[in-house]
Amino acid sequence: MQTAPTVSLLVEFTYDRLAWSILSTPGGDIVPEIVARGFVSEHTTPHADHDLVRATLEHATALAAAVEDVVDVVVFNQPYRKLLAGMPSYPLLNVLPLSRINYRDQQRLSALEDLRQCLRRARPVAGSVIDVATDGAYHPHRGGGAYGWLACNGEHSFGSARVRSALDAELVAILSAVRAQPSGCTVRVSTDSRDAIAIIDGRGADARWRPSSLRLADLILLQRRRLTVRLRWVKGHAGDAMNDGADRLARLARTGGHWGTPSHPQQTIAAGIVNDARGRNSAV
Repeated sequence: MQTAPTVSLLVEFTYDRLAWSILSTPGGDIVPEIVARGFVSEHTTPHADHDLVRATLEHATALAAAVEDVVDVVVFNQPYRKLLAGMPSYPLLNVLPLSRINYRDQQRLSALEDLRQCLRRARPVAGSVIDVATDGAYHPHRGGGAYGWLACNGEHSFGSARVRSALDAELVAILSAVRAQPSGCTVRVSTDSRDAIAIIDGRGADARWRPSSLRLADLILLQRRRLTVRLRWVKGHAGDAMNDGADRLARLARTGGHWGTPSHPQQTIAAGIVNDARGRNSAV
C-alpha cells in the first residue's frame, strides 16, 4: 500500500544548542532522505530562548514546507515538545513524540544519530557528578572581559563578557558553566578566585562588592534550585591542568575579541586547549 509523502522535521535541544534535520519520505518503501540540516549554538536562557527557537523553526519549517505540504515535527525532549505545541503561529507544525514517527527503527536511529553528530558532544545525565574548571579574564583596554570553562567530559565554552571587573568575569565563567549542566546533577566547580567563592557562599561580606557582582552571584545561587553546586579553590598558574585549560580559554576569548580573530580559528585553538588539558589531567 502506498503511503502519503511526508516530511519530518526532527529537532533536538540541549541546554545551549539546537540541531534539526529535515527528512523527506517520498512514500512506499523508499528510504527517507535528509534534505537539509541546521545547527544553532549558544542559546542559554533556561528551557528555551524563545526568539532563537522561533526564528530557527521558522526557517526550518519553511524549508520543509517547500519539499511537501505535510510537516511532522519530532522533538526528542519533552519540555520543548510542550513549547512547540503551544506555538499557534506555526500551523504547519504537527508535533509528535518520537514513538509516532513512521519509519523503521534503523532509519529512526540513523536520523537521531545524525542530530547527535551535529551536536558534537556527549551530554551528562541528571544525577551525575560533573567536574568543571572556570576562569575569567579582564583587561580594561585590551579585549575587556571574557570567560572560559572546561568540564572533565570535554564540554567547554568561552566568550566575551560585558563586565567591568575581573571578579565579574570570574562570576560569568561560573554562571555559564553551571547553567550548561542538566538539572539534578552535582557540579563541582574549581576556580582560582577566592573572592568569587566568598561572594557566592555569602562569606566575607565586603563593601567592595559591586552591585553587578552581587547580581551575578544571585544568578548562580538561583541555579542551586535545580542542581547542586560545590565550589573549590585551586591555586592559579600552579600546574592544575583543568584550571590552566580554563585560563587559556578565557584568554583566547579576550585576545580574540581584541584582535578580531575569526570564530573558526578560535574554535580550532580551543579544541587543542581542551585536548591538551584533558590529556594532562588524565595523566595525573
